[in-house]
Amino acid sequence: MTSRKNKLLLTFFLSAALGNSVSSGFAAQPKGHRGVESSVVIDASPKAVFEAILHSRVQEPHRRKVVSNHDGIAVMDEHFSELPVIGNAHCTYKEVETPYRRIDFALLSSEKLKAFEGSWVLTPLGNGERTEVKLSTYSEPKVWLPFAKEVAGSSILKDIRRRLDSLKAGVESDDHCSISAHPDFQSISDGAKSVRHLCENQVAE
Repeated sequence: MTSRKNKLLLTFFLSAALGNSVSSGFAAQPKGHRGVESSVVIDASPKAVFEAILHSRVQEPHRRKVVSNHDGIAVMDEHFSELPVIGNAHCTYKEVETPYRRIDFALLSSEKLKAFEGSWVLTPLGNGERTEVKLSTYSEPKVWLPFAKEVAGSSILKDIRRRLDSLKAGVESDDHCSISAHPDFQSISDGAKSVRHLCENQVAE
């Protein structure tokens, strides 16, 4: 009887400990956390990769657009569809550029997200002709649900890898063009159509 009682007590305390561990895992993360991240090596210079990331701001106009872009700080407006747990979400966030080295982003407002932040970090490799690109993101919904962060983290990781693969393919493609040399580069928020037209003209030349 005593042995059985001890086993029951042990089970109870283990369950309580695991419960506390899971609960603490859903607590707000301290500032500076890494979140979910992935990386890729691109056969191009940090400058070319950096410009391609800026270009990506207008590559999906149905999803995101540039609200403003001044002195290396861009305000983005983005719609996320079919996110785990919360469904569709709309948010506004800012991106702070450190040319050819990194781009940090942080949430400004959202009706469903409590946190959305992360960074693109570019590290030159070898003689600078190759670049390691690391993209990290942390997001947290305003509504708490069991295992929400774990489920969301898996979805975010999939999107991170999609964006990195798309970036690599775009930069390493034969028809990749540089838009920073064009005088209208600061007007990139005019839309993806004008940027695509510019690329086509450069390739034709």
